[in-house]
Amino acid sequence: MRPATRELVIELADQGAYSAVVSFHTINELMHNVKSRCLKNVAGWMFAFTWSIHGIEFVQKEEIDALKGLYSDLITDTDDVPHIHAYLDSECDYFVTTDRRLIEMKINEKVNFKSPKSFLQILGVKGYDTVGGV
Repeated sequence: MRPATRELVIELADQGAYSAVVSFHTINELMHNVKSRCLKNVAGWMFAFTWSIHGIEFVQKEEIDALKGLYSDLITDTDDVPHIHAYLDSECDYFVTTDRRLIEMKINEKVNFKSPKSFLQILGVKGYDTVGGV
């Protein structure tokens, strides 16, 4: 069974194929979503797994807050602001997302959004189409 494209993105980060960056807010959202859908021990496992990814960089809340207000006029959904500020703070090359709303915002002029599949293509790895095409 081949891994889903999103899983392959994570596997490649763990193998050191690229430097992964994740924000404090992303971890909070992940934990909240997992806790609401699964047992608490699954949420704990996900938290530990995320911290164990080889070379992962975490953008702290203070770093994100320092950019408060930057490009706010280009970001439609205020829930997305911390994620975009983490991208900008870390000076990332790509913002990998399955959220098509982000790609359609005016901020796409400042942020290099990629779907997991298109990001894998940049790395020279074949991604697979999944439900919804992301």
